[in-house]
Amino acid sequence: MTIETVTRGETWKNEDIRVLCDLNEAINRIPGSTFILTGSYGIEAVTGISIFFHNDIDTNVFVPNLPCGLEKIKSLLDKTPQFSLLKATDERLEYQTGSRNRRVEMKLMEIVGERKEMNEVVFIVRNGEGVFEVPITIGVIMDTLDNRYKFRVKTLDFQVATWALRVSGMATSPQREVRVSDLENFKVLLAGHYNIERVYRFIQNHPQNRNRFPGNVIFARALQCLQGEFSS
Repeated sequence: MTIETVTRGETWKNEDIRVLCDLNEAINRIPGSTFILTGSYGIEAVTGISIFFHNDIDTNVFVPNLPCGLEKIKSLLDKTPQFSLLKATDERLEYQTGSRNRRVEMKLMEIVGERKEMNEVVFIVRNGEGVFEVPITIGVIMDTLDNRYKFRVKTLDFQVATWALRVSGMATSPQREVRVSDLENFKVLLAGHYNIERVYRFIQNHPQNRNRFPGNVIFARALQCLQGEFSS
């Protein structure tokens, strides 16, 4: 990896962080809305392990009412020149932004309830996949000047469960085929201090595990996929 490549990657990351900060501030100003950092940036924030390249900017937004919340966010960003709408569905908004035309995806979920547990808030949310629980905590990402930015993220245990389902090939409705970057992201998550029993439970009850395969079976399958890729 050349110095030029590293410098370019650092510049791109700083630009992504500015976009995320703008979105976080804007969406959290909408009453009842909660901005959640997901994808590879969510992994970086929850583990504290820096990821050099990020394919896209992925987020969730929890709202009190799904159709109303989506329209409010769309209306807000329509007035912001830096965001250009690419696609809108009943539950998703996709935008293009920045000098590199970065793709930003927002997946919306409707809040059914919430409760506090230790250092996290558990949201009960609903979307096209059903009603399920998502535990949220605070994570931190850093720019190249070591400035720290706090975002709400899904807990490490929940993220390990989600990515185990993804890389195992046993998810009910995968959006796409598993990429090498998915396996690399899963490997980063496994370096964190997760609770394996909670991971099994989250896999068991995950909306992408509608067949209700045992959590330990899916997790073992994910490890096999990981080992197979990196030993080949």
